[in-house]
Amino acid sequence: NGIGGFTCQCPPGFSGQRCEDRDPCGSQPCMNGGTCRATNGNTGFQCICP
Repeated sequence: NGIGGFTCQCPPGFSGQRCEDRDPCGSQPCMNGGTCRATNGNTGFQCICP
């Protein structure tokens, strides 16, 4: 994003300047209509039952 710069296009579930931040809910790990909530500073997740 500028002269000599770059912009990463991250795959689903990842973000950050170099796609280094993983979204623990990006893979939709919760089943049966559960809602995923990231925990522990985005290092884990919790499923909330409907």
